[in-house]
Amino acid sequence: MKLRELGSGLGWIVLLFAFWLAGSILDLSKYLPHKVWAFAALGFFGILAVVASLRWVQKGKGNRQLGWGWFAASWALVAILHMIVFPMAQRKADRNDSYDGMLVSSAQLLHLHFPYYVRSFKGAPITPMPGALLLALPFQILGSVSLQNLFWLGIFMWFAAQFFRFRSTAFAFILVTVLASARTLVDILVGADYPINWMYICISTVLFLNSSKGPLRWKYVASGILLGVALSSRPTYALVLSPLILAYLSQQVGVMAGLRRIALPLSVTVAVTLPFYLYDPAHFTPFHVTDRLAFLPERLQHPVVVLLIVLAVVTACTGFLIRLTLPRLFLLAGVASAALLVPPGLILALGPNTSFLLLGYSSASACFLSLWAFRRMEDEFSVQGAGFTLPQPAEQ
Repeated sequence: MKLRELGSGLGWIVLLFAFWLAGSILDLSKYLPHKVWAFAALGFFGILAVVASLRWVQKGKGNRQLGWGWFAASWALVAILHMIVFPMAQRKADRNDSYDGMLVSSAQLLHLHFPYYVRSFKGAPITPMPGALLLALPFQILGSVSLQNLFWLGIFMWFAAQFFRFRSTAFAFILVTVLASARTLVDILVGADYPINWMYICISTVLFLNSSKGPLRWKYVASGILLGVALSSRPTYALVLSPLILAYLSQQVGVMAGLRRIALPLSVTVAVTLPFYLYDPAHFTPFHVTDRLAFLPERLQHPVVVLLIVLAVVTACTGFLIRLTLPRLFLLAGVASAALLVPPGLILALGPNTSFLLLGYSSASACFLSLWAFRRMEDEFSVQGAGFTLPQPAEQ
């Protein structure tokens, strides 16, 4: 192997390992406190094996277009584990209260009550925004909100197969980002909604951007409504993705046309969120983000929140200064969201209590960055193996 190829491969391995570790260390430290670094080493060598296998396949020595059976089998395995783990998790006193918060708040919404007056069984406020509650309603009606995790996981696997050139890359991405990520997999199994938030954000963003390039037909309207509701799931996504989507559209169809096109999802986001906020601003708990910074002195909490928000928005706005592709859009989304979430997580992790609690929220950033990384690896490895430049899709 050439020295350049070796260095490139090692760089991707280290980068993916950093993404994986940030999203996994919380659960590793919680469930395997005395074996964290042993499993971290296992994760490193696992990612090494995935990258090496992907390089081997992309050089034409294996099947680049894996059969759909690999995805179906993976989804079925997660579904079986969910049926086993979920009821067990609900009997534990120290269980994750994310599912309980979603359950009680969506039940309130189903009965046309204000969903933010209730609390989880731990007494924690409800953090999902109205869009997440609306997307959970069909599964609440079916009898189990946790079913939304399996539904969106299946759709996300389909999305990955469309996003990448080859299904082998998509499967490697799913393996590292979802199946091997302790935080993401545990959340899916116990019914927490954090991973599916970024899953339907990725799906709706790409569907909307692809449908916004041509004539504005029903696909544009449907994807715009879905994106608008999805952006109203967590404040971070609307903050980071709105300027990036506008920057992308401005480069594709022009500034004024881009403004007209983005007006639909942003109007939906406002229409979904504003009535709940105006009903009782003091109890609209998704905006009480300073609670995450309770470890800081009280006088610093608000200034730090403002500083992190400005940093994230400025990072996202760099999309107006470079030529955006879909992978680059997710790269900047990952960096911008990391700028908002990772600094307080590192401060808490390196502090006297050595808590990795806030780093667990970086799984969305890891997903965005991994979409870019695996797409770049796919292009790089394919070119090295084939000896020619691959044709670029229209959106790239």
